[in-house]
Amino acid sequence: MFSGTRQIRKPQRLLLEVMGLCLSRIQGIAPSAGIIYCGLECAATTVRFTSNLRAAEELVDEVTRMQQGDASPKLLLNPHCPACEFRRQCHAQAVKEDTLSLLRGLKEKEVKRYGRKGLFTLTQLAHTFRPRRKGRRSNRRSSHRYHALQALAIRDKRVYVMGAPEVPNGAVRIYLDVESNPDEGFVYLVGMIVYDSCGETRYSFWADSKDQEREIFDQMVAVVARYEDALVFCYGGYERSFVKRMRRQAARKRPVAKLL
Repeated sequence: MFSGTRQIRKPQRLLLEVMGLCLSRIQGIAPSAGIIYCGLECAATTVRFTSNLRAAEELVDEVTRMQQGDASPKLLLNPHCPACEFRRQCHAQAVKEDTLSLLRGLKEKEVKRYGRKGLFTLTQLAHTFRPRRKGRRSNRRSSHRYHALQALAIRDKRVYVMGAPEVPNGAVRIYLDVESNPDEGFVYLVGMIVYDSCGETRYSFWADSKDQEREIFDQMVAVVARYEDALVFCYGGYERSFVKRMRRQAARKRPVAKLL
């Protein structure tokens, strides 16, 4: 099978195994592996199949039952729903069924894990929320995500804040955001907004290839190095991981360490 993406994911592996199942029914011999040619270089990757093509058999049986009308696909909202033409119908059905997939960020494995505990609906999960007591000696800020609290907020149609958020403030604030192409494997854009006494300044550093990634990183560090006590904000861990990765290649480690 040929794939335009650099990385091979579970749906591609499963599709290849289904192809192997179709061949086995014609040839009478079940293949044990297949090959996926992926990326622009068409790199060959061998994919091992499950014993007796069990995963493909289960998938084909499920699709057959759906086609015959004996079963309907399990409703599970996902990040692609906003781009789907059936998003309103699916969301209305999810609200009616009180399904756990209404929680953003809750993956299918976690839904199954809650199911094994007997929690199948949003209301059931909301009843399980109990705020943890903070120890007397504990000064660490918890980054734990409470799905039960999120379920409680959806059920009550209210906004709950777990603790008092403390956002640092300073004379110079820099907001950092990086964008990457997972298939190509490099950061192609570094965006920055700098607030200081002179007002707001925006920066955009672009890279057309992986060879230019180091160049835009140096440009970003040069902007941050202009300010002594700048506060750098980002909206997740990806930006920090990018800086750590580029630190290994940096000629001057001290400005990068200061940025971190």
